Amino acid sequence: SPTGIDLTYSLDGRTYQSSPTFSSLSSGTYNITVSNGTCTSSSVSVTINSQPVTPDSVKATVTQPSCNIATGSITITSPTATGLTYSLDGGNYQSSPTFSSLSSGTYNITVSNGTCISSSVSVTINGQPTTPDSVKATVSQPSCNIATGSITVTSPTGSGLTYGLNGSTYQSSPTFSGLVPGTYNITVSNGTCVSAPVSVTINSQPVTPDSVKATVIQPTCNVSTGSITVTSPIGSGLTYGLNGGNYQSSPTFSGLAPGTYNITVSNGICTSSSVSMIINSQPVTPDSVKATVIQPSCNVAAGSITVTSPTGSGLTYGLNGGNYQSSPTFSGLASGTYNITVSNGTCTSSSVSVTINGQPVTPDSVKATVTQPTCNVATGSITVTSPTGSGLTYSLDGGNYQSSPTFSGLASGTYNITVSNGTCSSSSVSVTINVQPPTLSLSVKEKLCNTDGTYTVFYQTVAGATINVNAGVVNAAASRITGIPGGKNLTITASMPGCDDMMVNVPAMTCVQTCEEAKCIPFFITRRIAKQK
Repeated sequence: SPTGIDLTYSLDGRTYQSSPTFSSLSSGTYNITVSNGTCTSSSVSVTINSQPVTPDSVKATVTQPSCNIATGSITITSPTATGLTYSLDGGNYQSSPTFSSLSSGTYNITVSNGTCISSSVSVTINGQPTTPDSVKATVSQPSCNIATGSITVTSPTGSGLTYGLNGSTYQSSPTFSGLVPGTYNITVSNGTCVSAPVSVTINSQPVTPDSVKATVIQPTCNVSTGSITVTSPIGSGLTYGLNGGNYQSSPTFSGLAPGTYNITVSNGICTSSSVSMIINSQPVTPDSVKATVIQPSCNVAAGSITVTSPTGSGLTYGLNGGNYQSSPTFSGLASGTYNITVSNGTCTSSSVSVTINGQPVTPDSVKATVTQPTCNVATGSITVTSPTGSGLTYSLDGGNYQSSPTFSGLASGTYNITVSNGTCSSSSVSVTINVQPPTLSLSVKEKLCNTDGTYTVFYQTVAGATINVNAGVVNAAASRITGIPGGKNLTITASMPGCDDMMVNVPAMTCVQTCEEAKCIPFFITRRIAKQK
């Protein structure tokens, strides 16, 4: 004051100007006068202060997390002095130059002297070095035939890991072989950290029973079976096995059909070498028939019957009194009951009745619907729509079957779905869960005046987002909106399928044209010299 259309203004008695503002003044004292063209006001003295001092660039040291300490710290080493305060990521300033208990990440450090703030320095706290997981190991104890044992680390394993036995030199192999009886401490190192040890014991080698001796009683005309009795070794704590089957406390095996039998003796830990004993065929009449059956399966409609006893040279096999054949197996049998007999060319055994069941039913082909992840829900779900019903269960990627036809909380990927009725499983159907779409964001980065009096807004959003602006905008290009009339408010809306819209209101900006339109130099040169009113 005073201001008005007919007034002009002078700084230190220099040429008068129509604008009441004097810009770009260095520090010092200035005398201001106002003229109405006839008279000049008395002067007023105004002082421009010196520019305040900004703290020097920040220097800092960092203490990284260790194997045993999960966090790090940052200490500012320069500038430091009385009156300075320190900030982490623009937070509250503190008097201490040290920031402790910092999780992994990148931090921006600034220093303030109460008036000005230094430029920031970026410091990174690394992730805590990983200590190998607790050691799990399997042990192969000395066996009846091998005097030493071995230890194999089963977890953790992988590239970059080495393995130590009783604190000795670490090796790349997770297996320690040729170990004599004793207790061993196993540790795993990743080159930086070492796991806690696990203690594993190698036992003494067990004792093996002596070689087997046995006597045999052969079948007679009236007794169709034979028996084998072990005569050595015998005694308390020993059991006896026939052809690797279940061991028994009795040294005698009775009711044995014709054939060759391997006899072994066990002390509960080790087994002797086997001795082979032969039970001859009963003379004249073949033994009673024994047979195994393979029932129709989910994929094979017919079954088969195989005679397991008696078998041998000179014997033939009959099905339901039909022609005899040399093979003991009858294949391609429809469901029904069959009578099996065996002939030695002179006599025929009594028959055995065997039933072939009907083929089990396989569930129909699987149909399913999928619910994909959204911006707000990271996982999807799959629901089997057919077949469904009582008695059916459902499996994902061959895992355990469940009664519910819905699989929820699924990460992105392709899954194979099968349906089981308890006997047969359907063919699988492949269903894909998509990757969760990115989180929608929108921010305004900068506003600039254009030479024609309009202004431009620069914004940032995620890839794939659709940008909408309110009416009256000249152009909405990628990452910027230009040609906005001066004084016009702007609303920017970002949209993406499955996400809530995000809206930013941009306050109006008033600009003045800095040159005649026909004489303006190109926009990219002049936009930063346009003046905001």
